[in-house]
Amino acid sequence: MNAHDLIKAPLTHDGQNVITLALVDQLHGLKSGVAGRAFRRLRSRGKMDLGRHYHVVSRGDFPADDLTAGGIAGFTTPGDVNVLTERGYLTLVKALDDDVSWEVQSQLVDGYFRGRDLDLELVPKSDIAAVEMLSRVVTEAVDQGFRRVDDDLKDIKAKVKELGDTVSRITKKMPFKAAVVREHLRTIVHMGGMCPCCHHVPILNKHGDKLRGKCERGFFMCVEEHFQQPHLRGVKDTWLACGWCNEQLKDGSFHDGHLNDFRAYQSLRRRLNRERPRPLGLFDEGNDDD
Repeated sequence: MNAHDLIKAPLTHDGQNVITLALVDQLHGLKSGVAGRAFRRLRSRGKMDLGRHYHVVSRGDFPADDLTAGGIAGFTTPGDVNVLTERGYLTLVKALDDDVSWEVQSQLVDGYFRGRDLDLELVPKSDIAAVEMLSRVVTEAVDQGFRRVDDDLKDIKAKVKELGDTVSRITKKMPFKAAVVREHLRTIVHMGGMCPCCHHVPILNKHGDKLRGKCERGFFMCVEEHFQQPHLRGVKDTWLACGWCNEQLKDGSFHDGHLNDFRAYQSLRRRLNRERPRPLGLFDEGNDDD
């Protein structure tokens, strides 16, 4: 048996790989018993601790398959057997100092005790080919997945842009037509030229025209207010208001709180449309359907 054979069929105790003293003799090419004598000498000097450097086991502690594969040397006679842990093996190797110790030690520590840096020759070529093929399949699948995700992201970006354009069109406040403004002016004249929303701020001058400029608080004196929706600019969906109310109406609770004011204003506007003659003949008739 060589180190590669042992790596392929390890002998395990308490969850870690172990090795018999007889196997150390065999793997290092030593005469039978050399490793055992070195072990006992180290143990007598306190260099080998039970449970740390070695365990005492019997044949019954291992499955039959393990003994056949990894424990041929060391279990040929009845009774308990000392098996070395990685720490115990490294301690023993220092005492052996034979020609092949360092080479075998490197193979056993890396490949057997720690299970790393295994020689690829230990893996059948058919298994290597299968792993390589699986790797190619996985890589291709991942690449395809990334391509699909990239395509989905492009579609999402296009839809987001389209939605943004739609929102921009909807939320953009369209200016009132002249006929709509004239009808609002005619209605607000009957309200004394005061803001129909707050009823406190004058928004028309004595001639029935919109007040220009800003007030002391920095708000426009008279603003075309889209009460219903920003994109709706018909006379039945809008009114004229002071700049302060225009700003406050952006808040949902304030807007809802003045819904009755808007309805009362629209009711007055419709009533004035039904009456003849119209006051202030300077104004033209508005369009309820615009």
